[in-house]
Amino acid sequence: MLGPLEAWDQGRPLPLGGVKQRAVLAMLALRANRVAPVEQLVEGLWATEPPASAVNIVQVYVSRLRKVLADGPGCTLRRHGPGYVLELGPEALDLHRFERLAREGAEAATTGPETAADRLAEALQLWRGEPLAEFVDEPFAQAERPWLQEQRLACLTARVEADLGLGRHAQLVGEFEALVRAHPLVEELHRQLILSLYRCGRQADALSAYRRVRAGLADELGIDAGRRLRDLEAAVLAQDPRLDWTPPVRVDPPVARVQKLPSRNAHFTGRGGLIEQLHSRLASGDCSAAVQTLHGMGGVGKTQLAIEYAHRFAADYDVVWWIDAERPVLIGEQLTALAARLGLPPGRTHAETIDRLLVELRGRDRWLLVFDNAVRPSDIVDELPGGGGHVVVTSRFPGWGALGGRLEVDVLPRAETIALLRARIPALSQSQGDDLAAELGDLPLAAAQAAAYLEQTDLPPGDYLRRYRTRRATLLARGEVPGYAGRVDTAWALSVERLRDQDPAAVQLLELAAFLAPEPVPLSLLARRPDPLDEPLRTAAADEDALGDTVGSLVSYSLARRHRSGFQVHRLVQAAVRERLEPGRRQAAAEQAVALLAAALPGTPEDPARWDAYAELAPHVLAAAADAEASPAGRRLVLDIDRYLQARGDSVASRAVCEPLVERRRTALGPDHPDTLTAASSLTRVLVQLGEVAQARGVGEDTLDRARRVLGSDHPTTLWTAAALIQALGLSGDVVAARALAEDTWRRCSRVLGADAAVTLLSAAALTGALAATGDAEQARALGEDTLGRCRRVLGADHATTLWAAAALTTARVQVGEAGASRVLGEDTLHRCRRVFGPDHATTLWTAAALTLARVELRDTASARALGEDTLARCRRVLGPDHPRTLLAAGAVAHALNGEGDFEAAHDVGEEALQRCTRRLGPDHPIALLVAAALIRARAAVGDVEGARDLGGDTVRRCQQALSPEQAITVSSESALSDAHDRGNGRTPHLANSGSPVARALG
Repeated sequence: MLGPLEAWDQGRPLPLGGVKQRAVLAMLALRANRVAPVEQLVEGLWATEPPASAVNIVQVYVSRLRKVLADGPGCTLRRHGPGYVLELGPEALDLHRFERLAREGAEAATTGPETAADRLAEALQLWRGEPLAEFVDEPFAQAERPWLQEQRLACLTARVEADLGLGRHAQLVGEFEALVRAHPLVEELHRQLILSLYRCGRQADALSAYRRVRAGLADELGIDAGRRLRDLEAAVLAQDPRLDWTPPVRVDPPVARVQKLPSRNAHFTGRGGLIEQLHSRLASGDCSAAVQTLHGMGGVGKTQLAIEYAHRFAADYDVVWWIDAERPVLIGEQLTALAARLGLPPGRTHAETIDRLLVELRGRDRWLLVFDNAVRPSDIVDELPGGGGHVVVTSRFPGWGALGGRLEVDVLPRAETIALLRARIPALSQSQGDDLAAELGDLPLAAAQAAAYLEQTDLPPGDYLRRYRTRRATLLARGEVPGYAGRVDTAWALSVERLRDQDPAAVQLLELAAFLAPEPVPLSLLARRPDPLDEPLRTAAADEDALGDTVGSLVSYSLARRHRSGFQVHRLVQAAVRERLEPGRRQAAAEQAVALLAAALPGTPEDPARWDAYAELAPHVLAAAADAEASPAGRRLVLDIDRYLQARGDSVASRAVCEPLVERRRTALGPDHPDTLTAASSLTRVLVQLGEVAQARGVGEDTLDRARRVLGSDHPTTLWTAAALIQALGLSGDVVAARALAEDTWRRCSRVLGADAAVTLLSAAALTGALAATGDAEQARALGEDTLGRCRRVLGADHATTLWAAAALTTARVQVGEAGASRVLGEDTLHRCRRVFGPDHATTLWTAAALTLARVELRDTASARALGEDTLARCRRVLGPDHPRTLLAAGAVAHALNGEGDFEAAHDVGEEALQRCTRRLGPDHPIALLVAAALIRARAAVGDVEGARDLGGDTVRRCQQALSPEQAITVSSESALSDAHDRGNGRTPHLANSGSPVARALG
């Protein structure tokens, strides 16, 4: 990549084809080990004017490249979801080697300049020419070439700086002639040239070089030399001894630190006692003090106090990580980012990655996590690692005592408020400071905002104080609560008023941002489709530079902060702006925000390749959720975010979105509106995933009844609702109703949508489970095998529906006595489930329980017991002790314990599980009968022969009534009862009657 595109295999160049085909390879290499969507490849080749057969052409290029690269070591090109991924080893791409060497050189710059110079020089030697020069006419290269050139130039200036540190200025002077000619406007190179000349004793030449670069900048860019160059000229003129070279002092490299922390507040004032108290508690070594919460009213300075503490004591920690905890559903994203920074391998789900992170931190000390603006303890309690690190929480909620210590943060003492104001506004007299502090209520944020306004506007303090009093009286007259909201609103209202005359587009942008989340807003959200915006913002949004200037206007008034690819408005500023909008303007701004978000939807929420884009949009959609309900597109927007959360396996977050959404729609649209029914269908699915079976059944039955009446029995929403309800019915023990609904739904789906439609496959998988649960194991096995084959072909082997179908088929194969086939499928499915969902997902646990039974069937009781006990513990923790999956796992464990000969333990597990099954599912449920079969054998083995006979006779009778005589559980129960009779008659039980828990006797 670092020059003409080339691929080599064992010293042999590979033929890469024509320009377009080579361009596809270049784009894949630039996104190595990440999915490159087909539409992105098409856009990179043809921009906005692709040929009609563009997708097919790309497919041909990829097919040819795959053949060329097929035998290359460490290189695989494969299809993945909506695109392709080029999988490369860590040293297979010269760009990756360059980035590694440049990074190593930068890290060594302060501790080992020789190493830094060597690494950086080695990195630069990898370059063979201009990057992507052969693709200069291809659209993708126009964005990628400048980035690559910037990386090369940054490495070059870093290498020169390392050489300067080693005293190589004489050698560098000759090199600089070519460098400054190639990069005449790069001030850093000119600075290094001037310094080299001076150190060679050529002061006059150094000053001449300064004059040349200054003239060049003025002629080409119309700007003066930067501050560093001007300071260097003054130092050269003064022959400042600090410019002389001194040999570097070698120091040991510092411990690698990981830090994500807001910038330190240069104007932080006071709070010395609180900071010392916080530090003393955290450093005490008391485990109960490792979590400290700073609580108090909004704007009182909790966040600033936490920032100051983290900066002041940063040397005490190797890891400092800041987490915005106001929206609990987004905490996981920030923790996975920390896991990546620590080099932990990512899991297939957020939950798995976070588990790895917590284990890692638990084994460390010297780390600090800050959860800023947390709402309730329950939102973060599962994300606390424990161990030897520290946690600081900021929150308005005071009830954090259960997690550790609490420190209340009050308003500033008057003297500190005055000191804060006068430090920033020297013209403010002591008495004016006292008056203004009183008007501001000593609230730190209000004081900081007022000081910022006075700095930016140079308004006399007396005038500001007079205006403030007048405007606050107006707000109070309108009925607003005296205190924080009015003060903040007034301070920012003055800024907005002045900005409105200077840059109306900036005010429109601020009003729009007030209806989004207080998270970074990507500029692409506006630039991609500016049509919904009003003028003049619409015109500004269509021009990258103009939009950047508009954001700059907000930044200059401290109304926003600029981010790498967007901007961010503080939540208090948003609230103040919303409060002051007229109703008509408020509605228009809210509608525009929703329209922009709807236009930015990246596509199918279940597609993993689009999850990063959904993660960026999610906080803004959730913030605009109430306003989004006004239009069909907005209502779809919120549901797509919910589908994304469900696809990621974040059922808790999905429920938090779904439940209020259904209530809002029932109130605003009515319970029978199609969009209300769609939301209720989604709620049914997530309740099933969470194991809230009774509620899921209630919601599902009501929704299905309404959907059939309003939309018809064959409508997709009706069918999706039915598919979700099947699961709820089966889990609640009503397996007959579940089967009837599953058969009807599957037939309708097949007829209306086709055998391969997603909902058809889901209903087929549900029917497989229902058939198995009602005793038709052979039919379940046949349908399950067909369904699994279709799922793998249509959806892929790792799709949620595919894995659910595989779990159902694993269970059916156990029941028909195909333990070997069940074990093979079960182990593959369990591996996939753990990788895709994580170890605690309901489908993972179901698969593990079925696999446990298969292992017992094959007399692999030791591994069956280990898997079963782990599964049962996870089920109890994640799903609760009464969940059907938990009870299935308990039955599997009881059979495994019997197989191990640990009848006492089997008896204890079986007794508890049977009581819960009878109460939760009823005595005729297949899971209850499975548990009973294990308990019959355990009772007889521990000497309770009479109890075993009584339970055995009852269980066999129920099996014969509820299940078929050939059903595996029926056979197992009869075998266990025969065992009990043998023991009661003084005979040793036959081996055939004691080995197989869920299939035919082996005799």
